[in-house]
Amino acid sequence: MRIFFGIAEAREGFLIHQAAQNKCISIENEKITAKSCNPMTDNQRWRWTQYNQLQNILNQTCLSVRETAVDWVRLKLSTCNRHNKYQVWVCVNDLVRLNGTILNVNYGNAEGRDNVVLYQGTYQFSKWKVYGENVRVCEKRPQVQAGKGFLIYNIAHDKCISIENENITTRSCKPFIDNQRWRWTQYNQLQNILDQTCLSVRETPVNWVRLKLSTCNRHDKYQLWVCVNDFVRLNGTILNVNYGNPQGGGNVVLYEGIQGWSKWRVFGEDVRVCEERKATSTPGGNTTTPFTRTLHTTTVTTPPWGNTTTPSPVTSPTTAATTPGANTTTPSPTTSPTTTAQADKGFLIYNIAHNKCISIENEKITAKSCKPLTDKQRWRWTQYNQLQNILNQTFLSVREMPVDWVRLKLSTCNRHDKYQVWVCVNDLVRLNGTILNVNYGNAQGRGNVVLYQGIKMWSKWRVYGEDVRVCEKRKATSTPGGNTTTPSPTTLPTTTVTIPPWGNTTIPSLATPPTTTATSTRGGNTTTTYPTTLPTTTATTPGGNMPTIPSLATPPTTTATSTQGGNTTTPSPAIPIDWRPTSLTDPSTEKVDTKSDKGILYALYKEAREYIKYYVQ
Repeated sequence: MRIFFGIAEAREGFLIHQAAQNKCISIENEKITAKSCNPMTDNQRWRWTQYNQLQNILNQTCLSVRETAVDWVRLKLSTCNRHNKYQVWVCVNDLVRLNGTILNVNYGNAEGRDNVVLYQGTYQFSKWKVYGENVRVCEKRPQVQAGKGFLIYNIAHDKCISIENENITTRSCKPFIDNQRWRWTQYNQLQNILDQTCLSVRETPVNWVRLKLSTCNRHDKYQLWVCVNDFVRLNGTILNVNYGNPQGGGNVVLYEGIQGWSKWRVFGEDVRVCEERKATSTPGGNTTTPFTRTLHTTTVTTPPWGNTTTPSPVTSPTTAATTPGANTTTPSPTTSPTTTAQADKGFLIYNIAHNKCISIENEKITAKSCKPLTDKQRWRWTQYNQLQNILNQTFLSVREMPVDWVRLKLSTCNRHDKYQVWVCVNDLVRLNGTILNVNYGNAQGRGNVVLYQGIKMWSKWRVYGEDVRVCEKRKATSTPGGNTTTPSPTTLPTTTVTIPPWGNTTIPSLATPPTTTATSTRGGNTTTTYPTTLPTTTATTPGGNMPTIPSLATPPTTTATSTQGGNTTTPSPAIPIDWRPTSLTDPSTEKVDTKSDKGILYALYKEAREYIKYYVQ
């Protein structure tokens, strides 16, 4: 007798296991139930088809539904039919769900009576894994060939966008048919796998205009798409990809509606279409991945208005992960991701009202059709909150005194030039310390980008192709010493002086809040400039030196200086002293000779009281 020792022959398929009752889905006399798991019996083994069906290994039939899909309806086996919507399954975490519904495969509830049923519950009796592997059921789905794209699926119609005789319409989803498969390019275009053409618009984008396929052209603004939640939107418009309205005539069209017929997902994955964007390789081997940045706010105390919340000019820097052979920047995932431009190549400043970007034309600053790969439209932030043009390394500035309709210009970099410092208030790009915003389109501007205090659409700007605010492109800036400095918002300091009869009083400083600049020194230490408390002035009278009183001069700044040992010394503000004359118990009623020493002191005292009364209000 010949005895063979070894492992069992590898068997096709996998078992679908429920941990709550430690059972696997099984076929028993054509009834679908759950039994103790037995990996060697084919009536418990399943495989995925290319059409997202679950096929049983025993009899090659597919998992289906007996009747209309509702709670507690029993599952059954049917001849596999890729057009049968009741045979298409998707996964949501550990749930196995009938496609296009919220009903999950379930076993163990009393209503099911020992049958595997559909139920919208999401607890343990609806959770399934692959037996012996502890992975989700959908992870056994056969992988689509790399680079073969994805299907764009509308749940309301249970159909996918498809190319039929050069018309763009929808059909029953067929995952392995290239006329339904798409991929993202690095320029935010949707390219069809079948003929390598890009999704575009037949004419001027308005409601009900049909989509078409065109030769891919990265400069064609009608080939650029963004996502807003489940909507696939033509960039720079409010028009979404739509199917099913009578006005569309059976075609996929553009429409500003936001109901179910305009919502699209990735077929079989239940994720948004833009989540299929992937890291794009750039020349040189670097890989960039889109991410979102959250705009923070900071509270600044400014007299006489109190607390004011303004957008911070600082965003969180990205974290770079370095791998052998190629540098990879992998920031956090995104809702509406976009492919970023090559590192340090800046961004475009885009006005949606005109569908144009700020551009340099013969040293004139105007707005033109957006061209992402031309440097005269690309900008970057410096560490001093300046906007620098990529083409000639000059800075956005103002031609003269900033008033309404003054034109912008380009100037040589000067971090001390207050007319080169910009901040953001929502979508407005504002000259620091003013209420004047970057504006384009008004007749007074005569085709130039100007300053104007209006806050309507012609003053609102976004980052082209990313739909984020301009200030969200601020990043941590590397200094010559290799250290990294991040511009920080500053809070206007307060000064405490002792004034009778109220005691300690906090007075907002009259100085304009300075920008705190962290400067890298040779030893890696930093020097920081802060405003100081009000200085004191000594009044001299015939009787000699009198006690000091707060000066009305503008408060100077005190510089913290880095020492050789790396320590930082900061001059301490002088402690205010009580300069109230002890004999002047009731200065408001006492009659004083204004020429006497006491009278001079009283006059100084009254002056200080008026100062406090005015600025504390």
